[in-house]
Amino acid sequence: MKSRVLLLIGLVVMLFSWPALGAAGPLQANFQTDPGLGEVPLDVHFSNTSSGGEEPLTYDWDFGDGGASNDQSPIHPYLTPGVFEVKLTVTDKTGQTGVKSDSITVDGPTLVAALLPVSRSVVVSKPATAFVTVINAGHITATAVGLKLDPTTGPGGTPLPAELMFQATDPSTNLVTGAPNALLDIAAGKSQSYLIAVTPTAPLPPTDVRFVIGGANTTRSARKVSGLNTLLLSASTEATPDIIAIAVTPDGNGILVLPGTSGTSAFAVATANVGVGGPIRVSADTGAAGLPTPEDGGNVLR
Repeated sequence: MKSRVLLLIGLVVMLFSWPALGAAGPLQANFQTDPGLGEVPLDVHFSNTSSGGEEPLTYDWDFGDGGASNDQSPIHPYLTPGVFEVKLTVTDKTGQTGVKSDSITVDGPTLVAALLPVSRSVVVSKPATAFVTVINAGHITATAVGLKLDPTTGPGGTPLPAELMFQATDPSTNLVTGAPNALLDIAAGKSQSYLIAVTPTAPLPPTDVRFVIGGANTTRSARKVSGLNTLLLSASTEATPDIIAIAVTPDGNGILVLPGTSGTSAFAVATANVGVGGPIRVSADTGAAGLPTPEDGGNVLR
């Protein structure tokens, strides 16, 4: 009889000490973002994945840009570039809280650029001029856009021994407008042309000069592409030939399309020597493409 009583007492203790069926676990705040990275303006969907706690739960979102929400899974638009810390605070009916933080990276508008002509040869202290067109491929205005020399574009990755000046131009006439080195806004989907002048201060072997082209609200400068928005520049103490070459493709977009593995196409190149007279050698440079061009050592023009 005594053993039965003890057994009953043990069962009662177990029943009262066992967690209630369906009882909530500890509150853990959590969420997922889609997307977590993108270009402004960026709409981000925050999916609440919190668990535990005793319902009802309340949600307090801080999006890091001054915005807030009490929705369970909100959508928030980011209208300015930057890195924003998002914080979710979840509170259950007992007052228990859980906090989760994460970051959202919002890039500024994307700029692309092209430069012509792509090569110049000048005397030291004389400017080498070219035209640059900058396109705002983003969805908001790119503010205070300007150009400067890449600090590692000189020989051996050093600063280039040269000075840079840029000035906006009227693309219909190529005449300069505004003040030298003035920073300009470029509206979304629009372009701005510039005249640039690179003045070497010392002799310079042929160097592919890169430029940093960006604005106050652009996250990255325009991508540097050799032969597209770089200037092959050389400088000497005596005048030399200075060849300006312009190429035209059938579609007028600078891209030569070969139809199929055995297809053919053509492009035209016009050159002018704005320096002193001298022999000029013309040869094909296909880079790493390995195109089947005749290797005859080039043709000498005078």
